[in-house]
Amino acid sequence: MMSLVHDLRLGLRRLRRAPGFTLAALLLLSLGMGTTLAVYQSLYDHLLRPLPIPSAERIFQLQTAANEGGPQSAVSPALWTALEEGGLARVSAAVIPAGANLASGAGYPERASGLRVSPGFFEVFDFETLVGSPFSDAHHAANGGAVVLLSERLWARRFDRSADVLGSSLRLDGVDHQIVGVVDARTQVLLPDLDFVLPLRLPAAQQTNRTPYLGVFAQLPPGPPATTELARLGGIASDADEQRRVLLVPLRALVAPGAGQRFALLMGAVGLALLVVCFNVGNLVFARALGQTRSLVVRQVLGASPSRLLRTVLGETVALVGCASAGAIAVAALLRGILRPFQPDAVTAAERLSQTRLGADLLNMLAPVLFLIPVVAIAVGAWPALRAVGDAGRTLRARESLNPSSSGVRTILTAAQMVVTVVLVLAAALLLQTLVRSSRTDLGFGATQALTAKFSLPRSEYGDIDRVRSGFQLIVDAAAALSNVPLAGSSIGANFLLSDRGTVDEVVPQTNVALRIMSAGAIETLGMRLLAGRDFGAAETARSEPVVIINATYARRLSRIGSNGRDVLRDERAFSDLVGRSLYSRNAAFQNADGEPISYRIAGIVEDVRGGGLLAPVRPEITFPLAQAPAEPLSWTGNSMMIAALPAPGAAEGVAARALRRAAASVDPNLPLFDIATLEQRLDASLQEQRFATRLVGALGLFTLALAAAGTYALAVFFVQSRRREFGLRMALGATAGRLVGDAVGSSLRPAAFGLLGGTLAGVVVIRLLARQLPGAAELSAGPMFGALAVLATVSVVASWWPCRRIADVEPSRVLQAD
Repeated sequence: MMSLVHDLRLGLRRLRRAPGFTLAALLLLSLGMGTTLAVYQSLYDHLLRPLPIPSAERIFQLQTAANEGGPQSAVSPALWTALEEGGLARVSAAVIPAGANLASGAGYPERASGLRVSPGFFEVFDFETLVGSPFSDAHHAANGGAVVLLSERLWARRFDRSADVLGSSLRLDGVDHQIVGVVDARTQVLLPDLDFVLPLRLPAAQQTNRTPYLGVFAQLPPGPPATTELARLGGIASDADEQRRVLLVPLRALVAPGAGQRFALLMGAVGLALLVVCFNVGNLVFARALGQTRSLVVRQVLGASPSRLLRTVLGETVALVGCASAGAIAVAALLRGILRPFQPDAVTAAERLSQTRLGADLLNMLAPVLFLIPVVAIAVGAWPALRAVGDAGRTLRARESLNPSSSGVRTILTAAQMVVTVVLVLAAALLLQTLVRSSRTDLGFGATQALTAKFSLPRSEYGDIDRVRSGFQLIVDAAAALSNVPLAGSSIGANFLLSDRGTVDEVVPQTNVALRIMSAGAIETLGMRLLAGRDFGAAETARSEPVVIINATYARRLSRIGSNGRDVLRDERAFSDLVGRSLYSRNAAFQNADGEPISYRIAGIVEDVRGGGLLAPVRPEITFPLAQAPAEPLSWTGNSMMIAALPAPGAAEGVAARALRRAAASVDPNLPLFDIATLEQRLDASLQEQRFATRLVGALGLFTLALAAAGTYALAVFFVQSRRREFGLRMALGATAGRLVGDAVGSSLRPAAFGLLGGTLAGVVVIRLLARQLPGAAELSAGPMFGALAVLATVSVVASWWPCRRIADVEPSRVLQAD
C-alpha cells in the first residue's frame, strides 16, 4: 500500500514538472470522461433509477397487438373481462385518462388532467391517500354518485393543504363532485400533471365491447419470469379474441418509452468519443514514456525490477486520470443540467419523488468514476508503460532512432482513432441529412403563424349532438375548428371503401383512414391547398347530402396511382374523376337509423398535410364537415376540438391568445382553452428531439475530428523529429526537399488512410443500423457521405503536411557535423 502511495506521489511530481503535457491530457480526459458520465446519468434517470413505487418491477401494462399489426396500448373491456375471469394476476386495474374543465374562482377557467380508475388501482400500485380514503365498492357502483379524489398538487394549489377539504365539492365539467380524499403524490409517475382521480364504472353492456380503450395494469406475484404468465394470458386472450395477442410491458418502459434505444445509441457515440480521447492521451503518454527510457535504464541498473519500473510509469498515468476525474465530475454536472430539460415529464416526476435521490445521485455519480479511473488508466497507460520498460532493457543511446515496434504502436493508435472519427462523422452526417430533409418537407399548409388551442365541451351540458355542433360553431365564428390541427396527430380512424354511383366496388379493398372533423373555412385559414373539387361551405348542414374531403394520399390509393415518380397531369385527371364519387364504411358509427351504411360523396381533395409530425408517414385521411360530423366519431374526441385563428398583422401572440379566450368565454364562461401554440411552435416541437440528437452527435463528431487531426499532426511531428538525421543525410546525397516532404507526408498519412478506409466500412454498417432506429431517416446519400470523407481527408492532409514542411529547413552540414 505504501509503495502504491509512493508511486502516485512520484507521478504527481512528474506531472507538475510538465505543465503543457499535464494541462492537455487533463483537458482531454475531463471532457471525455465528463461527457460519458453525463450521458450515463441521464441513462440512469430514464432506465435505472428506482421508481417511487415499492413493487414497480412486478407491475406490467397489458397491451394487445393484431396478429399482423403493431402493439396497441389499450385493451377492450371484453378482453379485460375475460382475463379477469381467468385469473389475470394477484391484482389488476383498468385506467382511462379523463380531462375536465375546472371552474376557477378568478380569472380564466383551467383544464385539469385526471384518471378514471377501477377497483384495485390503489392495491396494484401500492398508492395511499394523505387525507380520507380510496374509493370503496359503493363508489364504483352505477349509483355511486359524483365523487373525486384530489391529487396532492391540486390539493396544495386550490385548498392550501387543508384537512377540512373532505366533504367539500369540486366542479368538473359543470358537475359538482364530492371530495372523498387526497391521493399520494407518487401517482404523478403515471401522469405528471395529474389533478384528480374519478371512479371507473363499466356498465354490464360495456363488458362485451371489443373496442380497445382501457389501460390495464397488473401486479404479478413474485417468482418466475413474466413469460410464464404471458403464455397463460395469451391462451385466455385467444379464446376471447382470436385476432389479438397479449403483451406485457414493464412499468419502467412506460415512464420513458423508447429511451432505451435512444440512450444506447447515445452511449455508443459517447463511448467512441472516449475511445478517441484515450487514443490521443495514449499517444501523449507514449511519447513521454519513450523520453524516460534513459531514466528507467539507470534505475534498472541500480536494481529495480521490471514490475517496479512498470508501477513507476503507470503511477503517473493513474495520478493523471485521478486528477481528471474531478474535472470530469464538473463537466458531467454542467452537461446534465443541459440534458435535463429534454427528459420526459414522467422521468422528472419520478426523480422528484424518489426517496433516495441524494444518496442515489451521489452513488451513481461516484460509482462510474471509480469504474472509469482504472479502465481509462489501463487504456491510456498500459501499452506505453510496457513499451517503455521493454525499451529500457535494450538501449542506452541518446540519439537512437525510432524503434519500429514503437512506430507501429503509434500508427495503430492514429489509424484506430481515425476509424472512430469517421464513424461518428458519418453518423452526424446522417442525422443532419435527416433533419434537413425533414425541415424541407412540404407541410401541406402555409399558415404557420396561425394560433391554435384546444377546448372541450362538457358532456353534462352538451350531451345532444346538435347542441355540440352548435356550441363548436358559436365558438369558432371568427376562426376555424378542427378535431386535430396539423402536426398534432390523429388518434381516431375507421375503415372505408369506395362505391361507384351506388354500386359497391368490391375490387377496391377497404382502407383504414384517419378521421378529421373540420369547420367551413378551415382550408383557407390554414393555407391548405385544394387540388380538386371544393371546400366545405354554408350548404353543408345536418340535413343536406353527406360530403367529405379526402387527402391526396387516399386519392392516389383509390385511383391506384403511386406517389413515386407520378405524372402530375395524370394525378389531376384522376383526382377530378374521384370528385363526386362516394365512400362508405361497414362500421356501425357510419350507419343510419335503419342500419344501412351512409354514403359520403367526395366534395374535394386537398394536398397531404403532415398530421402526425414531420417524421411520421402521411396516412390516408377523410375530413367531415363540422355541421355533418357523425355523432359517434365526435364523441370519440371527447367532445374536444382544436381552434385555429390567424392573428391580426403585428399582433403579439399573447394578445391573440386573450382574444381567443374571450371568444370562448362569451359562449361559455366556464370553458377553458388549453394547449395554446402557433403551428410554427408545434413544428419546432416536432423536431426538438431530432435537433438535439443532431447537435450532440455533430459536436462529438467535430470533437473527434479535432482529436484525429491532432493525432495525425502529433504522428507527423514524431516522424519528422525521429528521422531528422535520415533526412539530413539524404539531402546531403542529393535528395530534394520536395521529395523528402512528400515521402514524410505519405508516411504520416498512411495510418490516416487506413483509418479512413476502415472507418468507411464500419460507418456504412453503423449508419444502416442507425437509420433503422430513427423515424424518418433514410440511407445516407452519396453526396453527404463523400463530402464528409473529403473533409476528413483534407484535414488529415493539412495536419500531416504542416509539420512535414519544416524538413526543407534541415541543413545537411549541421546534421553531418553533429555525427
